[in-house]
Amino acid sequence: GGGGHGGGGGGGILRLGFLSSDFGPHPVGWAMLPLIEQLVASTRLEVVCLALDLPERQHAGTAERRAIAAAAHAFFDLTRLTDAEAARAIDGLRLHVLVNLVGHTAGARHALTHYRPAPVQASYYGYAGTTALPQIHYALLDAAAAPPPLAAAEFTERMAYFPFSHFVAAHARRYAHAPHASRLAHPWPAGEWPAGEEERATWSPALRRVDSSDGGPPLRREDLGLGLSPRRLRGVALCNFNQLYKLDPDSFGAWANALRRLPEASLWLSRVSVRRGWAEHAEQSLRAQAAAHGVTGRLGFVPKLPEADFIPARSLADLMVDNRWYNAHTTGADSLWAGVPAVALQGRGLASRASGSFLAALGLGYTVAPSWKAYEDLICSLASTPERLQLLRRRLLDARSDAPFFDLEGLARAQERLVHGMWRAHEASPASGPKMHIIAARART
Repeated sequence: GGGGHGGGGGGGILRLGFLSSDFGPHPVGWAMLPLIEQLVASTRLEVVCLALDLPERQHAGTAERRAIAAAAHAFFDLTRLTDAEAARAIDGLRLHVLVNLVGHTAGARHALTHYRPAPVQASYYGYAGTTALPQIHYALLDAAAAPPPLAAAEFTERMAYFPFSHFVAAHARRYAHAPHASRLAHPWPAGEWPAGEEERATWSPALRRVDSSDGGPPLRREDLGLGLSPRRLRGVALCNFNQLYKLDPDSFGAWANALRRLPEASLWLSRVSVRRGWAEHAEQSLRAQAAAHGVTGRLGFVPKLPEADFIPARSLADLMVDNRWYNAHTTGADSLWAGVPAVALQGRGLASRASGSFLAALGLGYTVAPSWKAYEDLICSLASTPERLQLLRRRLLDARSDAPFFDLEGLARAQERLVHGMWRAHEASPASGPKMHIIAARART
């Protein structure tokens, strides 16, 4: 396959295919729906979606599947086809670029990729690493997440670089209510900065609240079921809302060290687990580890909340502290949209560089620490200096509306530029494969 596809590299319409086993109620499906809608609305790309569901995870008939199918120019369910049949079907669509959203996650069908059903094949979003498949020519990333030295050392693919973060942060569309619902969770909302020290001294965490989606009383810290004492509820709240399986001993040890240096502070973690029954066991283990580190009674666990409330409720925390080895991705973006600043540690691999990518695209890259000591010191410096923490919070709140991280239209237009760049490179050297990275220049303003 992969031959006889018409031009378009000079600015014409190119056909872009997305291949996924997660076009449904799944983080990839939730992210791709608004991106596909934006690609159709803002670019000249023809967007084709190709579904390969798992036998145990069928998405046909779900609301998310229907919405994705309606958003794309065309949608094909190839689940029941063999790899060879699916490859022939894709080849018949005469795509210019096929983007694999699966990687090495559940649902991968690498034999299909081996047939090369499109002349240019790329990986994106669903898998945080190289596919190591020679038929995958590019990885769609950004230079903060995968700088050229890391790309050369760890990827078989060439890079197709977005000008800012490659992450799909569609929060302005999906959670448009959150800034208003959480406006009173932030000390000194926009336009209401206290002028003097005396007025600032009267502010208390007890005044912080978020609007409830059901029209009931506003949510405060004590309403979240954290299991913390009133003293801890009044103190600085560090938070990490990752799935608990992402936590690692090194990061937890650093958080415990910070808690010992911050006697009034607490650490909020998530009680939500991908596996039924795991959360309770993990919670018990983490409390035992906290006791071993000398910070008994300092952990709070946030239960699952209604979707309309769970992002605004995060704004009741003060500072997100990210993991070292596998950064927050969706949960990190959610917390940043809630207006919670983040401190991260610069990672070496792609999965540990997501926070750096996010924060760079928000103009807050200086909160990514270069070492464990710098990480702990930065957490403690911000948590013990309210004025500095609130200034950082205000910068993040302002960045929600004007920084490129939450600019979905900018992301879609950058993806269009990358598709054209990959296709031009293919036309220039159709037989040998890509020799150089592709960069989507920043759009002129």
